Amino acid sequence: AMCEGAETEVNCAVDCAAEPPQPPVCTRADPAVSISPPSGEIATDGGSADYRVSVTNNDSTACADSIFALSVNDSDTGVNFVVPSTLGQSSVTLAPAALADVSLTVTGQPGAPDGSTNATSVTAVDPAANHTSVTSSAVTTTVNVGGGGVVCEDITTKTDCRNEPTCQWKKNACTSR
Repeated sequence: AMCEGAETEVNCAVDCAAEPPQPPVCTRADPAVSISPPSGEIATDGGSADYRVSVTNNDSTACADSIFALSVNDSDTGVNFVVPSTLGQSSVTLAPAALADVSLTVTGQPGAPDGSTNATSVTAVDPAANHTSVTSSAVTTTVNVGGGGVVCEDITTKTDCRNEPTCQWKKNACTSR
């Protein structure tokens, strides 16, 4: 009943009180997945670059918590990078409007040549199928060790050898650590 017209205030209050309140409606919306920073560099041989993956649950507040399973997609096949790249956790449980940050580590293979790149994205999948899967934009990690992957045995002086973090001077020769 609407409270309008010639009804008295008493009747109006009774009419309105008789209407049960409508339960809030759960409106599902796909999560947002992003990675920052947009690119990174690996500056040591076999080193890694760290990123932050942010997952946001965009459901309305009337919805129950959602679980999102996370998986990594790498463009490199394991030649120059360790694949798959590593996530700090494989899933997040989020209340509506909540955000979680998960670490992402992209690691280079020892001896990967400078300029090697790996484009990495993260996909969030709802095992309960209340959401479609969402994949982040890719971040690009570039190997830039410097010196083009130094071969320690090619260095002839003790000083140059000691200045190279991956090398050591032993028995009058430069060798890999």
